[in-house]
Amino acid sequence: APRFAVDNQLPTTEHDYDGQWHKTNFIVNLEANDGDGSGIAGIKYRLNNGRERDVSADGQPAIDGQGKNTLEYWGMDVAENEEAHKLLPEVKLDRLSPFFGAWDVEQDGSVFHVEVSITDTDSGIVDLPQLAYHIGPDTDYSDYGEMQKTGDNLWQRDIDISQDAPDVVGKTLFCKVSVKDAVGNLAINPWEYEIAGEISATPGATGVSEPRKVEEKPDISPVPVSERKRKKSSIVWDVQPSGTAKVGEKASIQGTLKPGIGRPVPLNLTVMAPDDTIYVSQVDTDVSGAFQFNLPLTAGGEWKVHVNWLGDSEYEAAKSQMLRFQVISEKSDTTDKTGRAGRFLKKNTMIIGLVFLYVIIIRLYRS
Repeated sequence: APRFAVDNQLPTTEHDYDGQWHKTNFIVNLEANDGDGSGIAGIKYRLNNGRERDVSADGQPAIDGQGKNTLEYWGMDVAENEEAHKLLPEVKLDRLSPFFGAWDVEQDGSVFHVEVSITDTDSGIVDLPQLAYHIGPDTDYSDYGEMQKTGDNLWQRDIDISQDAPDVVGKTLFCKVSVKDAVGNLAINPWEYEIAGEISATPGATGVSEPRKVEEKPDISPVPVSERKRKKSSIVWDVQPSGTAKVGEKASIQGTLKPGIGRPVPLNLTVMAPDDTIYVSQVDTDVSGAFQFNLPLTAGGEWKVHVNWLGDSEYEAAKSQMLRFQVISEKSDTTDKTGRAGRFLKKNTMIIGLVFLYVIIIRLYRS
């Protein structure tokens, strides 16, 4: 007698993600098992709530989106049993360095209180940022010294230059901060400050003092804000794609860093495609601050573009508004004609069937 097997067993899918932040794009491998059941027919997944994908057709999940990605996955067996969908809510990738914001330098006699804003919203800053300095263009940076955290995203270090007095007045204090995030992305940002006022030598000065305490601050008026803060800068969009941009075309996107810096500067460019793929690149301005890039449009849907500049010793950092635009995904003429014919047949199937039946009845009657 024939034997029939019933498969009520759901497949089980496992992943090999280690739960850690990664510095470069990586693969999460999915593997399914159906035990004594009918066998695995396929493994499906979605990245960041995007389209459904199949491992056999699309390959294993490739993680290339900056930040915390979501991975939904499940298995199916030959008997069409579908596993309950599983979710990895935080698949983490950090390809970007920490971001420097505003600097603030206050001079209290021979002591300079240096404070800078540093943020890293992804893997985060683990080790203390390091600050080095030198006075005048003819000297080199001294060894890096640790900064201390004084508030949300604020890091501070005091520099005592009394050992260099009194020949430093009117010269430039050059500072440089180096910082890494948890996965090792490095960022270095410089700052310049003109030394003013009377500087007196202090016996036993060490060059870099301990972080300042507010209650011990000398009663000396700081340098006016207008003299110690960098100028504002901004990034504006000049030309953006129209609403008729189509897949296969290239979108010309243009903007300007204001005010013009007077030399080419690098801008960080981030592009988010409709399938949630993130591309990180760099584009340079011209001497007037203008920049332009051509973006290949590979998919229909909403595209998003963001540009930021780290700033320099004269200007603060700047970032653009998020540029959003739609791309049309058009079918070919042949496909469109076939589609129209199919819609016509589908819509009129009943009418055609009735006419055909009527013709048959008439012929039978006449015979």
